[in-house]
Order: sequence, then C-alpha cells, then structure tokens
Amino acid sequence: MKVELVFFLATALHGQFFSPATNADGSDLRFISSLGLASDPARVFRLYRYTPDRPETLFRAEDPFTAVQPIAPLLSDDGATRGIVTAIPCFGPCMFPVPRYTATLTRNGKNVEYRAQGDTLRLSRNGRWIIDTGFTVTEARLFDTDTLSTIAVPKLPALHPTHAIANDSTITAAAPGGILLLEPKAPAAILLPIPEREVLSAAISPDGRKLFALTQDALYEFDRLTSARSTLHTSAAPLQAMSLSAAGDQVLLHTSREVLLIDGAGPRTLYTAPEPVTQVLLSANGHTAYVFTSANRLIRLSDGISGELYPPFPSIAHQSSAGAVPGSLVRLSGGPFPDQLTVSVNGRAFPKVARASDAYEVQIPWDYPVERTNSFSISRPDSPFVISGELSLQRDPVAAIYTAPYQDDAKAVLADFSSLVTPDNPAPAGSLIHFWVTGLGPANPFPPFACYILNGDAVRGLEIPFLGFAPGFAGVYQVDARIPANWPAGRSQLACAVGQNPPASYACIYIRPN
Repeated sequence: MKVELVFFLATALHGQFFSPATNADGSDLRFISSLGLASDPARVFRLYRYTPDRPETLFRAEDPFTAVQPIAPLLSDDGATRGIVTAIPCFGPCMFPVPRYTATLTRNGKNVEYRAQGDTLRLSRNGRWIIDTGFTVTEARLFDTDTLSTIAVPKLPALHPTHAIANDSTITAAAPGGILLLEPKAPAAILLPIPEREVLSAAISPDGRKLFALTQDALYEFDRLTSARSTLHTSAAPLQAMSLSAAGDQVLLHTSREVLLIDGAGPRTLYTAPEPVTQVLLSANGHTAYVFTSANRLIRLSDGISGELYPPFPSIAHQSSAGAVPGSLVRLSGGPFPDQLTVSVNGRAFPKVARASDAYEVQIPWDYPVERTNSFSISRPDSPFVISGELSLQRDPVAAIYTAPYQDDAKAVLADFSSLVTPDNPAPAGSLIHFWVTGLGPANPFPPFACYILNGDAVRGLEIPFLGFAPGFAGVYQVDARIPANWPAGRSQLACAVGQNPPASYACIYIRPN
C-alpha cells in the first residue's frame, strides 16, 4: 500500500482540452475542458468557446457526478448548425445498453434533439447529417437534421470511432485491411484495400470525392472518380491523427511533437511542440490550424504565423493524502509545473517548497485552522484557467513516508549520505539509513513515533537514534533508522506510525547482506 502525499480531491484534477470543433475560417473555436475559470472554479466539465480575453462558457455541467456532462461540441462549417453532445455518467458496470448520449443542436434557427443509440456521434461539415455508431449496437444510423428522420445503415460494424461523413451522406471508417465506404442507399459496404498496413483512421472530403487513410507510417489518398491510390506522405515517426480542409486538398496531421501539413506543395512542418501533441484541427478553408498539447497548451497557426492562445497549465495526477495536517509538506504530482504557479486554500496562498517538471510541493502553514472542508485552487497569473477542489486536514498526526513522484520507493540514503538506496544500490543489513516523513504537525513535543520493516511474514521494529526537522525543508522530518543485522536481502517495506494511528503509507526499501 502506498499513499501519495497530495491533496485529497472529490473529483479528478486533470486539466485537459477535448473534442475541438471550428467553423469554415477558424474564427469560432469550441472545446470541452475540465478546467474552471477564476470567476467560476467549480469542478465540472464545460463547453468553452475561445475569446481573446478568456474562454466563454457555452455549457456548464451542474454537478461532477450526476448532472449531464458535455462530451463534444457540434459545429458546421457555416456555423448555422451548432450544438453539443452530452452524456449521463455511468458509474460502475453498465449491464445493458441504454441511450446515454444526446445531441442537442440548433439548425437554421430550429432546435433539434437526437437521442443516440451508440457511443460515437459525428456531424457532417454541412450540418445535415449526424452519424451514430459505437459499441452498444451492431449497426450505424444517420440522423437527418432537415427532416428529423433516422436512417438505418446496416453492415457498418463499429470497428473504430473515427467514422466520417461527406455532405452527400457517404460514410467512411477504418477497417482491418483498408477503408470501409458506404452509401446509405447502397446494399453493402465497399472495402478499399490497404492490406499491407493497419489503418488507424479514415476520413472523407466533404464533397465525397477523396478518401484518406492514416497508418502508423503513411498517409494514403483515394480518388473515387479515378480509383487512383497515392501515398501522400511516409514517416519514420509514428503518425497519430489527421484533419482535413473542406476541399480535401490539405491534410493536417501530427507525430508525437511535429505538426505537418500535406498539400500540393508536399509535406512541411508547421510547428514543433515542446511536449506531446494530443489533437490537431484544420479549418475548412485551410488557413487556420489549432494544436493542442498534453500540457494544455493551445497554439493557433494562421497563414504561417503561430501564436500561443493559452500557456501550459498543469494536469494533476492525484491520490488521497493521509498525512495532511498543519505544517505538512503537500505534493501535487502531474505537470508540467511552471514557477509562477499559485496554490491557494480558502483564498490564502501556500508557500512553495520545491518544483520539478512532474511535482510541485507546498507547505500547509503551521497556524492553518483545521476545518472540515477547505476549498483550494491552482492558478497561474497569465492563464484564465484554474483547477479547484477540496483539501481535507486532520488534527491527529499520521506519518507518511516521502517518496519520489509516482514511485513506491522511499527516498532513503545511506548512513554517510553518499548515495540513495536503490535496487542497484541496496543498504547493508545492520546499517543506518536516513529517510523522511511528513504529517507530524508542529511536533512540539514529538508524539510517540515508531517505524517498522516488513518482508513477507517477517516484521521488526526499527531502532530510531534520531527524529527531527529535516534541514532546509518545511513540514518534513528526518528519520534515522537502523536495519536489523540479520534482515533478509531484497525488497522490503517501511512503515511508520504515530501513537495508535495506523501507518499512512508503506514505501519500499532495498537491503543486501552486510
């Protein structure tokens, strides 16, 4: 068992942008995010539209657990059809298929609502069609937003959630060995073969003439009029996603960090991201591209000019903290973490102790009142976004052993402080080691404190010659402990307890014979 020293939150704190959509010239960008705003920090998913000052909230879930959640924006090229896909969360096993997704949109001034049977909803670029397919049914359906009718489309298996629709209602999807192509009035799907590659995703130009297949190392184009197949691009780095212009004469795609544009002039790199790219989006006229990264960075590339719309904002990977008491060191794990990050609880900023790319540490002030619920927020001065949640403090100290981010191994060093204790550099049995704990509170005087070492059924108490404040740290305590002389070699576990309280965490330690 291991408990990371981080905030306890009622919901996930990962900030991320999802499912972007834009209109023909790229002037209207919409996306889903779990990030809040300073004026509205509630921990709910929402649909945003980009504006220069701050994102405009178009839809906001009322509760993170039970309310309808936004899944994706719907937006046609002309902006006349616009709306949102929402879902009711399904916690635990969903034992039977039920319509859980709803598409609500306005088309030419008329409100339309479609109750989905599947898990994937896509809108055609002209706003006329919604494709509904997924993993809960064995057939796809088209919804006509003009006539409000549903058209069954048999024999289009739910192979991959990258189905695309042309403006004439032709559907394409990735399939083993090629691309599935289906016209709703045709009796069966047509397979355009690429037998030598696994197709990751398929796309069709809005006019229905060009088909595109993306594999890990190549981009292929099919011309439906001439039946010609051509290879537009090959790549040594794995290709991950693509987005088309309206005419299909420009294709935007990306590798892990490179954003590429393929057009009549051939492939060229538009942007190289400092962290992994998660999504790319090309406007219908091909003049504007949007790039989203794993650091919640948003870049706009417009006619060769790049601009950062939103700076990086950390995503927080979290676990509950059993040692959060006044004076504790608290770690946020995730990242990337900028220097200018501010962590505030009930409006009071906590002092920063340390920062790394994947960890950010603050200290709970010694005089901080223990309350039942403490609201907190994470912000940076040059970003409109915040992450909010709750911090639970306790009165009774509970020792939590200090580890590296995302690691089970205790941060322990040999007796002479010469090196860390690691699997390749174990501590000799019988030797003294130093490690660190947090969660002891003011510790004046120190409460009853004990540490143990465990290996299988063997459990021994440790001799502790020293326990005190760690030099140069706040809210961290140094423990000097001696390993039993006859302790077995290999990986063992450390645990520390305060008084009658059970250990807050277990951490691994590595031993070798003396």
